[in-house]
Amino acid sequence: EPLFEGYIGFFLLGYILGHCDISVISRIIIYISGILGFAYGIYMNTYLSSAAGIHLKANGGYAINQYMCAAALFCLFKRIKFSSHTKFSKFIISFSAVTYGIYLSHPLILDLVRRLRLDIVPSADIAICFALSFVAGGALILILSKIKLIRNLIT
Repeated sequence: EPLFEGYIGFFLLGYILGHCDISVISRIIIYISGILGFAYGIYMNTYLSSAAGIHLKANGGYAINQYMCAAALFCLFKRIKFSSHTKFSKFIISFSAVTYGIYLSHPLILDLVRRLRLDIVPSADIAICFALSFVAGGALILILSKIKLIRNLIT
């Protein structure tokens, strides 16, 4: 088993990328690796999928291509300077306070949402699961953030 598999890998990746100064060359390499990781996931899922339901390594949330994409997105959003003067920026800044809580609660929400699976096209099923888990997770975190002790843990 890999040493940094699972959530610990993403926590460490986020900590390292968030606390280290990353050179321009390193950022370019991270962005390229993110694009390659994304392309690899699409390729593997498109060309190696089957009706037999073969498990695909590219689908794993802890596959190397997922870490590559996460690193690229983290670096990208870290570089964006949000001004607090526009409505979009105000939304992003206020939304960022609950994203950690949504991240922590999403496995529970996804488990509940999966029980509601509809017999529809897989891409629509994925979109519906994403929307429901995002909205339900956000609502849950907004409610839980009213409790002071819990607010300190999830925001």
